[in-house]
Amino acid sequence: MVFQNYALYPHMTVAENIATPLLMSRLGLLQRQPFVGALLGAFSTQRKNILAQIQTEVTNLCASLQISNLVQRKPAQLSGGQRQRVALARAMVRHPDAFLMDEPLSNLDAKLRIQVRDELADLHQRIGSTFLYVTHDQTEALTLSNRVAVMNQGQILQIGTPSELYEFPANLTVAKFIGTPSMNILPLEMEGAQVMGLFLTTRIKPDQSQLAFKHIGIRPEHLLMGSSGHALPSEIDVQLEATVHRTEHHGAEWIYILKLTRWQGTLLTARVSAQKMSKPLASGTEVLVGWRLADLHLFDQLGSRVSASPLLIR
Repeated sequence: MVFQNYALYPHMTVAENIATPLLMSRLGLLQRQPFVGALLGAFSTQRKNILAQIQTEVTNLCASLQISNLVQRKPAQLSGGQRQRVALARAMVRHPDAFLMDEPLSNLDAKLRIQVRDELADLHQRIGSTFLYVTHDQTEALTLSNRVAVMNQGQILQIGTPSELYEFPANLTVAKFIGTPSMNILPLEMEGAQVMGLFLTTRIKPDQSQLAFKHIGIRPEHLLMGSSGHALPSEIDVQLEATVHRTEHHGAEWIYILKLTRWQGTLLTARVSAQKMSKPLASGTEVLVGWRLADLHLFDQLGSRVSASPLLIR
């Protein structure tokens, strides 16, 4: 178990903290006492051999985690990242079949969190054990995991690979949670056999006429932006007029918060590569925004995902 607050013994050195699980499992109650050798005579030889073996294992593990220079320090003398490594070493020294990690990076600053996250990924690849990792950070979940379970209020909403959760979210909660920036969600209204949307009218196949689509989702990277007054490429099925509300620079990409012209108060988030748009658009700039129907995600009145196959453009 790797705890959120590390749970290191403050009166012990790093080496002693790491060795504690082995001492508890390999030595009896009397053998763990500091002066047992003097009191029990012949018993001390066995104890010395066990302690020497434990010390060798601790030394090798500290070398692999690059904390050999810290073994004589106490937790109060360590940084957050160093304490995290010690907590990991204490769990690793037992060679467990599974690691249970309770938000182990939440107490670290942003830069150190990325560094230790990479170390965890390398560690998992190297030792091949199962990691059960609890986190509120979806980036950690997607980058570290082979399978992800999204939970809300104690219930599992969806289990799948990171790509499955991103490309085929089972419901609105998963759709909004997975992805940075989060998916754009727009409401729809059902009227008879037609779906009257904010931006399009579709006709539904007869066998699908009872479905009540209530929300449409579109990922920010699936939005295409263009200059106002110029049509978007032909493969774009829907195009709307919008105004740049706010711009965020994320290094290799621009994040645009767009305000739709026709429906005041409706905002869309678009992700644009810096290679495609070297200079940012100023707030208030009029633009066209569009997308393909194939990139839409549809959700019913309960927020569950439904197939987009019933949609036919009229």
